[in-house]
Amino acid sequence: STAAPAVRPAVPRTFSMPSVIVSRTMGAKSLTDVAGLQAAFLQTRVETSAAHSKEFVDVAREQAEATLKPVIELLDGKRAA
Repeated sequence: STAAPAVRPAVPRTFSMPSVIVSRTMGAKSLTDVAGLQAAFLQTRVETSAAHSKEFVDVAREQAEATLKPVIELLDGKRAA
């Protein structure tokens, strides 16, 4: 049997992959271009981190509420011990 050819993932248009930013930085024609590339990379990383933080907080809140719900119901008298 013949194996299917490996499919290379497309290079994203964002600067999320360090190899992409390194290759683009090495190909920059001026220090201004390097600074712009670094700023774009940093902005992408900050936005990604913020999104991940928000997602983590949302999941943590949901889990805390689900965990505490039986205790709150018990204390409020809505549930028998």
